Amino acid sequence: MKLLLSAQCITALCFAFTPALAQSQSQAQSKHMYRWVDENGKVSFSDQVPPSKAELGHTELDKNARVVKVAARAKTKAELEIYKRLMQLKKQQEQLNLKQKAHDKNLLSSFIDLAAMDTTHAAKMQVFNEQDRMLRETNKKLDDELAAKQQNAASYEIKNSKIPVSVLDRIEDIQKKIIQIKQAANDLQQKREKSEAEFTADRARFIFLTQSKNSSTANGNNDKSANQPGLFSCDSSSQCEKAWIIAKEFVKANSTAKINVDTDTLFMSEDPISDTDLNLSISKISIEGSKSQIFLDIRCTNDALTNKGICSNYKAEEIRNKFSDYLKERLNTANSPPSSF
Repeated sequence: MKLLLSAQCITALCFAFTPALAQSQSQAQSKHMYRWVDENGKVSFSDQVPPSKAELGHTELDKNARVVKVAARAKTKAELEIYKRLMQLKKQQEQLNLKQKAHDKNLLSSFIDLAAMDTTHAAKMQVFNEQDRMLRETNKKLDDELAAKQQNAASYEIKNSKIPVSVLDRIEDIQKKIIQIKQAANDLQQKREKSEAEFTADRARFIFLTQSKNSSTANGNNDKSANQPGLFSCDSSSQCEKAWIIAKEFVKANSTAKINVDTDTLFMSEDPISDTDLNLSISKISIEGSKSQIFLDIRCTNDALTNKGICSNYKAEEIRNKFSDYLKERLNTANSPPSSF
């Protein structure tokens, strides 16, 4: 009886341990392995990724060594800075596009044709001319009066007499007015030059818009990005790769500073220093699905004055307007050298 009891106990113990052993073996067989490559290129395998290696990224493998999951490595500080800059550029470009759309709408609604623009500009210039004429006449009268008052004051000095306070006060008053007239003349000249520059840019933009509109209507082209300055929409990934290379040539040809960032998504020159410097950069942004866009950003030293962060002088505007057409032309022609604008 004692022997039989012992045999029964052993049998019971075996049955009790069998499920636990089977479960342990099953877990061991189904447990995934992890593969990672360290900074020195060494490949390692383990059932766990050490915390010190977590930032390297790893591949998860099943029991048959098939890849079931890939964890990307953590971005470096430099990559995070570039990504941040990329997002800033994208936001700035969106703001620029909205501003340009509003300006384009105003142009097309304000003028029927170029003749109307020229007439309006001529009228503005006539106003400037009239204001300039009035300032010159006033300045001449003040100069004449000042000369007379100074001669009058000199006559008192010749006689060793005290110059009347009224004469001295009038001389001082005239001198202040002459300074004010000269400042007004300088301000008027700056306004005239600004108006001329705006007219030149608006006239070129009006021609571009009306020609693009006619061309789009004739060809049935409804691409909304066609009229957005500094923006190129890729039709495919292969086209985008070629356009990216061409866009980099464009930046090199038109930027006044050397390139200091060159990645797969950002190509940028150094910040502008002098008033004539232009800082150009291009960014590649993924949009719907696999499509991408390349947009051009331009910066000038006058950004600090406008607080806009976007260069708005006529040279920059011309470069921005030419960007998309330049890429299209180069994509359609063989090995043409880059050109400056």
